[in-house]
Amino acid sequence: MGSQLTCRPETDTVPPPVQASMKPVFFLYKDPSLSQCATNSTRKQTMDTGSIDVDEACYSPGEYPSSDNSSTSSLDSLIIRHVFENGRRYHGFRKGRYLLPNDKIEQDRLDMQHHVYKTLFSALYTAPLSTINPKRILDLGTGTGRWAIDMAYEFPGAQVTGIDLSPIQPSWIPSNCTFEVDDVEATWTIAPRTIDYIHIRGLLGSINDWPALLAQAFSSMKPGGMVEITDIETYFEVEGDVAKEFGELMKEGMDNLGRTRIIPSELPAMLTNAGFTNLQERRGRIPIGIWPIMPNLKELGRLWRECLLAGLDAWGLATFSRGLDWSKAEYDVLASNLRREILERGSHRVSRAVSFVARKPVGL
Repeated sequence: MGSQLTCRPETDTVPPPVQASMKPVFFLYKDPSLSQCATNSTRKQTMDTGSIDVDEACYSPGEYPSSDNSSTSSLDSLIIRHVFENGRRYHGFRKGRYLLPNDKIEQDRLDMQHHVYKTLFSALYTAPLSTINPKRILDLGTGTGRWAIDMAYEFPGAQVTGIDLSPIQPSWIPSNCTFEVDDVEATWTIAPRTIDYIHIRGLLGSINDWPALLAQAFSSMKPGGMVEITDIETYFEVEGDVAKEFGELMKEGMDNLGRTRIIPSELPAMLTNAGFTNLQERRGRIPIGIWPIMPNLKELGRLWRECLLAGLDAWGLATFSRGLDWSKAEYDVLASNLRREILERGSHRVSRAVSFVARKPVGL
């Protein structure tokens, strides 16, 4: 085991099954401040349907629980070319293709977001992978590589490859996991009909040409293979005034940069047009904050609130400065107002996530 970082795959050969012996390097610790809001309620709740009960104890006198007790641990990135802007670090390879930073702050946020998705859907994936026993798995926009690493442990007989513009993945990884620095929108060098499962998460606002990307995915996939696309459908089911303003300005800035975030409801038609069939979808609701009464939802809400707060600078700085010509000081005022709105007591805000799974027909 060790560092496995390449720029382009040179072979499509699948290595023999590997039994990974290392353990993942990402850990989450329970926030002790949540004990004041704990409950022994036995009411059953799900994250995809129905209402979420409120824990009124969270509004007792005292300060709103801080995020300072949350803790993550990860390995430092391999440093190569980077671009620094507005106090954040961005990828240097194919500069400007991706609008979010790749510094340590963002890496921690991505790791936390990975845990949120895994908790929400109670698994690393929503595709019925037991029906195909994948041997080659591709993760597009792998980020810190946590999903790819976890999949390598779960499927020791598969070769898992993560692709990203930034080389920010850990150096010590399972031997059946590799990472490549590349642009997923460039022409793929992967041989046709060789991939069993392709995973795409969090890229709805990062791809210029979705039909072209899905066409390459379809071509590279074995007959019967699956593609899964997971993302946030809406960040706020009920938008506050500041969130609405922020969303409108984000859309304008992204449009100016040619990075329009597609609407998730457009994906089924795109997948069908690309040739995929057997479309399935799964949705989940994510509370923002610790207002739910159920402990599992309370913890999920705490983590997701931290993701949103940490993500304000990540999502907006480059978009507002490059696409709208805003100064950092101007953006900081808007971001501060949005943080205040998110943390507002009594605002039982909820985000919605969606995951689409489709299959390449057998015989193609």
